[in-house]
Amino acid sequence: SFRTDAQNNSDVKYDNVWVVGYPSSIPDPAYGGTKITFKSDSLQIDTFHQKTWLNLTNASICDRHGNLQLYTDGLRIFNKNHKLMPKGDTICPGDYYEYYAEVGGVISQGAIILPSFQDSNIYKVFHERYSFINNWVNADLLYCTTVDMSKNNGLGGIKSKSKIVIQQDSLANGQITACRHANGQDWWVLVPSRSSNSYRRILVTSDSVQLMSRQSIGKATPLAGGQACFSPNGCYYVRYGGTSIIGNIGVPNDLDIYNFDRSTGLLSNPVKINFVDSAYCFGVAISPNSRFLYASSLYFVYQFDLWASDIAASKITVATYDGFIDPLWAGGLTGFYIAQLAPDGKIYISTPGGTHYIHVIEYPDRLGLACELRQHTIRIPRYYARAIPSFPNYRLGALQASDSCPSLISASSDAPAEAPLGLVIQPNPATDLLHIAYHTENTTALIVVISDYTGKKLQTLSLDPSSGSLDINTSALPNGLYLCTLYDSATHRQQSVKFVVMR
Repeated sequence: SFRTDAQNNSDVKYDNVWVVGYPSSIPDPAYGGTKITFKSDSLQIDTFHQKTWLNLTNASICDRHGNLQLYTDGLRIFNKNHKLMPKGDTICPGDYYEYYAEVGGVISQGAIILPSFQDSNIYKVFHERYSFINNWVNADLLYCTTVDMSKNNGLGGIKSKSKIVIQQDSLANGQITACRHANGQDWWVLVPSRSSNSYRRILVTSDSVQLMSRQSIGKATPLAGGQACFSPNGCYYVRYGGTSIIGNIGVPNDLDIYNFDRSTGLLSNPVKINFVDSAYCFGVAISPNSRFLYASSLYFVYQFDLWASDIAASKITVATYDGFIDPLWAGGLTGFYIAQLAPDGKIYISTPGGTHYIHVIEYPDRLGLACELRQHTIRIPRYYARAIPSFPNYRLGALQASDSCPSLISASSDAPAEAPLGLVIQPNPATDLLHIAYHTENTTALIVVISDYTGKKLQTLSLDPSSGSLDINTSALPNGLYLCTLYDSATHRQQSVKFVVMR
């Protein structure tokens, strides 16, 4: 679950403070910084004098006890007192810095901050450099800047600045994400390439940052913006975006879903979902139980069931923009944009323009409208500029022997077909009864095992080889993803088929 950590880190609060807002130098009291702190059962909202415009690039981090340590706009690094760290300026050198110094980084997920689990003073900031090609921003380098909080009387300082991790590559703009390694100590950072099916993997250990071999998988994704995330349990990786054509009513969207191996950092089982939507804002987050994927897209928020036999067909519209405009700003459209799972287990969604409002999904573990997406329910005292900070799941612990990630089921992988043991199950999804059909030359012992998605065996039944079928009562099984495995002891063969129970 979102709050479970095998290494007793369930109480870490690295993502406890979110910093948003415009620079206070704008001569209007509605501008400036806002600090949102997550308490046990509420939000504490404070304002402060802010030096930068936290635009789309926005990353922050606390110590493990929830005390703000630093944040970045992708161009500079600031300390907990909202002052520029010594040597924290121009961490992204070049024409991009010169052009956007006044307005902050404009790429969603253009930076991410990771703690060291071996040295509590060390934080690594991964951030992209951008250049201009045909008047369009393009990512071409990935840097790592290391911050040591023991410097400057605990306010932090730069230990190493803008060390190149990926050099002269065509990278997707932003979408930098991270997941804890299976050992619970290291990190995987995943950086997609631009307009391709290629991904760069970075292994971050206590004493090194290693660029691993490139992986190409699935179909190319022609993204011009969007968001990516890992599921809280580390089993899934998702990207969501499309062709950013402002004002175009029929924008093609790409939703790419993969299984993720925390030991190797590799993706598998690609599922691509294409659909035409209404706009150009793309956000994505996954529920605490790692089942429901939420895709936000200006006028709509969609829910997909990652445990469904056909993920594309599971799409439910859980919110339609109600047309509310921030009354203090004529252009304050409060649609849906960047999404982020928060420490309280809720999902928060930003607005696409500078407004005072944030949306919240109260119960993201629930199916359909029961998730209760509440529009513009959180009002903060100052405008913020579209972005809320980007965080990985800091609470995910080491992979245990009993852990298992269910394989994704694509729309084409579930059709009944002849297989080594001819195992076919119907209906799928099931409600109260599952019909199993099989054929084999074995006339001795056949066994069928029903397991949950973690690999735990729930039922073991002996079969009559001559019968060819069996009905299993599933009425006692909760909604979820399961595995039906047929064992042939004579030939030592087995076949497994995934199925879903859904009522």
